[in-house]
Amino acid sequence: MVLSVAQPNPSIHPGDRVVIELRESSQGISPEYRHGWGDATVSGDALRFVETETVPPPPDVDGGSTLLRYAFRAEGVGEATITIPVTGAGEEAMASDFRVEVEVTAP
Repeated sequence: MVLSVAQPNPSIHPGDRVVIELRESSQGISPEYRHGWGDATVSGDALRFVETETVPPPPDVDGGSTLLRYAFRAEGVGEATITIPVTGAGEEAMASDFRVEVEVTAP
C-alpha cells in the first residue's frame, strides 16, 4: 500500500507493507522555497520502519526533484503514528511535517 496525503488513517493487517512517497523540492527552485525530508519515526508497536529508498530524478531532467520512499511493515494489531519531518526548509517553503496514523487490524 502506498500512502499519500489523500489517504488519511489507513487500516492494514499484520505483515502488510506500507510505503510513503515524498518528493524533495527540485534544485531548480529558489532556495527560499526548497525543502527536504528527514528520518521517519514511528510511535507505537504496530509498525516497524524497514528502509528509505532515494530515487534521484532522471539524468535527462534538469532540476528534477528527488523521490524518497519510506517503507514500513505492520508487526501486530494496534495503532502507530508515522512522522517524517521537513528539513532545510527555506523561509517561503510551503511544507510541514508529514504525519499519518495507521491502524493495524486482525485479518
